[in-house]
Amino acid sequence: MQADMDEKEISGGVPEHLETKKNASTDVLELQIISLEKQRQELLMVNNQWDQQFRQMKQYYEKKVTELKAKLEVIQKSVRELEKEKHQMQKECQRLEALARDQLLQETRDKNILKEENSLLKEESTLANTKKMHYEYEINRLNKALLNAMNDHNVSSHVPNMDEVDRNCVQDEMQMQMEVLKQQVQIYEEDFKKERSDRERLNGEKEALQRINKRVQSQLKKLNSEIKDLQEEKELLEKQVKQQARDIQALPGPHGFPHQMFVPPCLSCRKCGLHHPYPEPRITLAPCGINRTLQPSVSQTPVITSTSQSRNSQKPTFHNSEYHILRIHCEEK
Repeated sequence: MQADMDEKEISGGVPEHLETKKNASTDVLELQIISLEKQRQELLMVNNQWDQQFRQMKQYYEKKVTELKAKLEVIQKSVRELEKEKHQMQKECQRLEALARDQLLQETRDKNILKEENSLLKEESTLANTKKMHYEYEINRLNKALLNAMNDHNVSSHVPNMDEVDRNCVQDEMQMQMEVLKQQVQIYEEDFKKERSDRERLNGEKEALQRINKRVQSQLKKLNSEIKDLQEEKELLEKQVKQQARDIQALPGPHGFPHQMFVPPCLSCRKCGLHHPYPEPRITLAPCGINRTLQPSVSQTPVITSTSQSRNSQKPTFHNSEYHILRIHCEEK
């Protein structure tokens, strides 16, 4: 209403055609306002529809993402289980392969041993057969000689002019030959038994030596592995000693120069003049009255001192640092 009163006041002093034009422009603006309001309402309605659709789509996709995550977790769990089973299967396969290789090597060794034993047994069998043939030949020869002697005895027994003394001599000779033959057969049997016992004894000694050789080979492998580990540990300790020695030599001395390291005489008597080797240094430091010790990884520690103060018992001091060497000593080897 205040605006209408202002317009009336203005219209009182304004021409009529200007007032008409102004009313027309006001109507146009009102129509535009109505149109814009309508468009705003339509936009709000469309916006509400889009918002509703967006919320629905968001809920749908959130639900779908949750389901996919659950499926993914299940799949990942199954994958982990399969990988674990695969790892176990690989270990089992490696174990079986190693076992198969060991069995194959053992079978090959056993086969070679059996071949050697077979060849030895063949040689021994050939030798035994040769001796057997020799014994049979000798027995046959002796049997023939015995038969011939008996035939000669029978023929001589039919001679009417042979006296009793000759018959007794022939009988004694035949008995002697029979005793000799029995002794020879007994000797052959004893030789055969002795050779068989010697062969069995040699086979037993061979098996015992093979077992001893196998045990010694395993001990040798174990010792070689221990030697290798000790060599690696020795190299590592040498590297640590060299590194710590370089670090200590790099420390500044009283005049700004690095300390020179040497081994003093024996600290127990200070008269023998012996110099002990040092594998690793140990320095005791104290910042403002608090001791800090750098201890090595081995039992022996060398003496570290300054060349300018090695002839007296004073302890070297680092003037460019708050740390002071409190104790320098050597543990006898």
